Amino acid sequence: MEKCRKIVDLSSLLNELAQLHQMTSLSLLNNKLTSLPANLSVLKHLEKLYLKGNQFESMEQVVEVLESLHNLKELSINLKTNEEAQLILLACPSLEVLNGERVEDSDQEPIHILNELTDVTKIYDLIMSLKKDKDTRKLFNVQIEVVTKELEDKLTNALPVIIKDAMILKSKYVLINTAFSKMIDMYSGDKLVASIWNEIKKMYKMIFESFSALLMNAISSEPKTETVGIEYYKKNIANLKNKFDIVIKEKIGLAKMNDELLLQINSLEEENKKHLDNILRYSRDICLNSPSNVKEFSSPSQRAESYSPAKTNSPQNFTQQRALTLKQLKDLINDICNQKEKYNEHCTTIRQPKITMEQYMYIYLNQRYGLKSLIIEWANTIVSGIRKYASQDSDVCLFGKLLQNKCDEDYRFVHQEVKSTILNVFTTRIKRNNPGKNNEGVMKMLREVVNEQIEESSWKGIIRKMYNEEDYNKLLVRVEAYNKTTTKKSIDYKNKIPFSKFLKVVLDFQMLKHEKFLSKFITLFRKINKSTTGVISSEEFVIMIKEMKLNISDTNINKLLEKVDPFKGNKITFSECVELLTLETIEPNTDPIIEIFNAKP
Repeated sequence: MEKCRKIVDLSSLLNELAQLHQMTSLSLLNNKLTSLPANLSVLKHLEKLYLKGNQFESMEQVVEVLESLHNLKELSINLKTNEEAQLILLACPSLEVLNGERVEDSDQEPIHILNELTDVTKIYDLIMSLKKDKDTRKLFNVQIEVVTKELEDKLTNALPVIIKDAMILKSKYVLINTAFSKMIDMYSGDKLVASIWNEIKKMYKMIFESFSALLMNAISSEPKTETVGIEYYKKNIANLKNKFDIVIKEKIGLAKMNDELLLQINSLEEENKKHLDNILRYSRDICLNSPSNVKEFSSPSQRAESYSPAKTNSPQNFTQQRALTLKQLKDLINDICNQKEKYNEHCTTIRQPKITMEQYMYIYLNQRYGLKSLIIEWANTIVSGIRKYASQDSDVCLFGKLLQNKCDEDYRFVHQEVKSTILNVFTTRIKRNNPGKNNEGVMKMLREVVNEQIEESSWKGIIRKMYNEEDYNKLLVRVEAYNKTTTKKSIDYKNKIPFSKFLKVVLDFQMLKHEKFLSKFITLFRKINKSTTGVISSEEFVIMIKEMKLNISDTNINKLLEKVDPFKGNKITFSECVELLTLETIEPNTDPIIEIFNAKP
């Protein structure tokens, strides 16, 4: 939100924020903050704090303030070194997520973890990266604690080295056995894969038990002379090796079977991808040529623009369309956006490039309906709904812009933040004017406000609090003009305005500001992205940065490329470009790259 970047001191807003007793999340992304107020701890229930994009002068000062937030669980902040991250983790023991990465709960780890077991615990970490749930983490932590405690109790310096090694080996076996069980459980939906894991587990168990039996037998019947002892061990090792070779051959057979299955899976995934690409192209043509879809939907700036970036004259047989109400469309849009967030997290976990909102919409519809005809029908329905309701509802209009890559996906959070800010101001005023009201009563009064007209003094006070003088005057004109054009002349509301209308005007104004902020970059991006997919290659990204003509060195361009495409997928979305250029700076400049680009004549 561009207006937020003008905030340089949070202290003036702290008293207002402190009135929101139930507030657990605060976003201060992309501001001009250089420090945090020392009394930030008045936000007693704050659990999530987003500070990226600010210019803090002293990390020590920030850490000192964060230390007072005892309930803080999630933090987003620009860090320059690992030492800064360690300072934050030490100061905030309750922190669970730092910059999108889960913080390992060190207090749940066993106090005396032996170095000999660290290679096994790494396997646990890998499994938890596949299945991030509290039950798995708890199971692993308890198992590690039990095994290591038992091992520490039994190990003494008086024991022979061979006995110590045997005990450590057994402990590793117990831990690995738990990992096997968890993997079998994770793949229980695929009976074939689960059975393979189960067979590997049985073989591993047999190898271990055979080895253990031979070892203990060797120890119990160990000859007294050194020469005979060496020959004795050689003979037992040879016998063990023969048995081990037999088991390994069987295991290799299973491994080959697994490789064949993986090849089949990869082949099916490629076929599915081609299928979805065909659906995407086919439904685009339908959306363009269908008579009911040629109507344009209005943007907040009232410029009529069509949905699809390309045109075609080829005739099509059109599928039928469903008629969605505004509520039904918004519920569907919200579900798509929420699932897209989870999909983005999954892409990061498996180290794969992200995709655009339009591409994900077809994946979502494919997962939900499966049939090509239904996917196209629902895609058609969504596009028609956007055209129908975009001029009436800001949420629908925003989703249309996300599909067109005219707005970045992160702006959706700014959009929600604007709505939350307006509602929070009303909530604060209701509480201040009605000190005896409980939360239920306050919420009831808030619902009444949302469904009624709001006084001129109220809506003017809100926009004055949220915007600078220039934006305030622009919004003032917009609200009054909108109210006059949509209110019946026979009714005199004395400059009152329905809450829903006021909210729409503010959201449209903020969206228009963001569009204007991105307009120069969008023009450049479309020039580079000739395929109009909203996705560019690494080579095109480099060309785009050079086209900005900001004298960014090749070294710094490569650094930017590593950040925007960390997994070398060679696919970079429009939203990822905007996020990177909005947050990153290039010395000696302190402003984000996109702001410097916008200021360039």
